[in-house]
Amino acid sequence: MNDLNEGKVLKLMSYIMLGLFAWVTYFNFQEVFIRMVELFESLPMWWYLLVLVLFAVSVVWSISRGEEEIHQIEEEMNQAKQSLVRSERCLRLLQYEVKDIPAFQFSFYCADLLRMLDYQEVRVKNYKFIRAINEVGEKVYIECLVKEAGESVNKDDLSPLLHTMKRDDVFRGLIMTIAPLSPEVRELAKKYHILCLDDQAIQEIISFVTREGAEMLEMDFI
Repeated sequence: MNDLNEGKVLKLMSYIMLGLFAWVTYFNFQEVFIRMVELFESLPMWWYLLVLVLFAVSVVWSISRGEEEIHQIEEEMNQAKQSLVRSERCLRLLQYEVKDIPAFQFSFYCADLLRMLDYQEVRVKNYKFIRAINEVGEKVYIECLVKEAGESVNKDDLSPLLHTMKRDDVFRGLIMTIAPLSPEVRELAKKYHILCLDDQAIQEIISFVTREGAEMLEMDFI
């Protein structure tokens, strides 16, 4: 209780001291204050306008500078996010050898590979088909084929892709498979502008696109 009363007394004394200091300051420098007011009153109107304009310009400049800094920070964050996403995809691609990829994951594996090749709007459809836009802005339909051991991709396997491309007026196609491609499939694919990638071609592309990602990962861990 005594501590509480002492705190109130100290607070009151501080207010009194501040009041006395203000009173002494005003009466000792009263003439200085009056001269300063008279000086400002004697200034022409254009001087006030100039000061107002300079103040407005400084405020606008500060705001624009702040927006630039915010924009720069956002760009750095986006670049860091893209780098992180690319490293994550790189790790997923390096997780398996092409021939060891589980069948139910093959289309998603191919989708990650396409994204690493800068394909945009990559979407997996029905665990077998992928729709995307290539680096030149063309629509591409991709069919991901997994066959039983010893089986090869035949002409009938191309029919769903050809039908969908014709229906949607898409003129670029891609087949990604770990199974052998028969000669007739390659001829038919060439006729309809469909690129064929077997396991060897896919593995070479993976080695190419993950080389940079692996180097980035090594730099992150150093």
